[in-house]
Amino acid sequence: MRCVWQAFVRVLVSGVIVVGSLSATPFPAIARPMPVQSRDSTSSTSGGMAADWVWMDASGPISDRVIAVARNAASRVGGRAAVIDGGTLDLLRIRRNGEKIFGAPAGFFYRVTFRSIGVAAGETLFGPEVGTALAKGEVVMDAATARRRGALVGDTLTMVGWNRRTFRLRLGAVSGSLPSDLLFSETIGRKMGVRRHASVIIHGLPSRESIDSVFAGFSGFFAQYRVRPVRTWAPRFADEILDTRDLDSLFGEVPSRGANALAVPDSWRSANIIPAVFRVGGRRFSTHCNAVVARAAQAAFDELTIAGLASLIDTRDTDNKGGCYQPRRARGVLGGKGGTVSRHTWGAAIDLNPTTNCVGCAPRLPCAVVQIFRSHGFAWGGNFLVPDGMHFEWVGERRDRHPSRPGDRCPTPVLMPAG
Repeated sequence: MRCVWQAFVRVLVSGVIVVGSLSATPFPAIARPMPVQSRDSTSSTSGGMAADWVWMDASGPISDRVIAVARNAASRVGGRAAVIDGGTLDLLRIRRNGEKIFGAPAGFFYRVTFRSIGVAAGETLFGPEVGTALAKGEVVMDAATARRRGALVGDTLTMVGWNRRTFRLRLGAVSGSLPSDLLFSETIGRKMGVRRHASVIIHGLPSRESIDSVFAGFSGFFAQYRVRPVRTWAPRFADEILDTRDLDSLFGEVPSRGANALAVPDSWRSANIIPAVFRVGGRRFSTHCNAVVARAAQAAFDELTIAGLASLIDTRDTDNKGGCYQPRRARGVLGGKGGTVSRHTWGAAIDLNPTTNCVGCAPRLPCAVVQIFRSHGFAWGGNFLVPDGMHFEWVGERRDRHPSRPGDRCPTPVLMPAG
């Protein structure tokens, strides 16, 4: 299925210019691996991960206070808490027997996601093969990432650490259960200058009810520290976004350079990004998008027009301050050192009415707009830990009616399971 979508994307991005109305063809769901923090507890993973655990999801680095609370909660129920560092690294190349098999264009890097973890916790969470590789100082690669790059165990990865030193690490294992492109030990992370706690995993739970009971009174604390405990057994979140590994597979990895604003090769942009003129009602605005995303967005604007809701889109504001393609780090994680790459870099998100829906503010975009965009394959940023009410991110499946947690703002109707 993924190969079909990749071929479909490549066809659409080969010189298409979006003008006027486009058909509102429904988008099928993408067959994709769920991000590890959202895996269903009944599914199996090649890494042998324990079924029930809680991932402390945060909008930025995990604070010491959140780590202390997570450790205390784990201790109270007889479980364990593993602190994981993470972010992004600059990958230069992959070599096999001295020959380059994968690499970025000259002067550019591929920004890859990574996590670093203690060896014992890594073996417990991801299996003995992973633990052995971590103990040897080797790197472990996500299975889908390895397939996309043609990487095999024994290859050498050349990366630039946060301290700007160049590192060459042997690929010691490939696993289908990783939460990122790469995984390596805390020791390697420290050598690379990594000093950012990205998450805490609470595992070894005696029961689901035990941790639910401990967290029952913590809703105010979680809101204050902008953290969300994600349970492996919980329903999917209505506005869950694609993992960056899925975006890489669908739209192609983006070579880039720079700290906050990112430079992208002209060849990548011309192959993946198109000029788009969106029409809503009798008005229009211009931007650049990935062709698949542009098509879905225009279908949503068409439906808004038919429903008499076109006036809810401030086209002037969107034209001046919003739009789609903008290669950069995500807002709030600037600094150029391991920050998340924004989905706008793939042209896979669009910002609407930005002035009245600023990041961190209570969203003011009407829910009618939100639901229509969800119906055309977009997740909405209004339910992110840091609300981003202007932000609609393409996920390729309907989210207006979903068997999921509905979200606090503009909740979706929850579908009852069959039977």
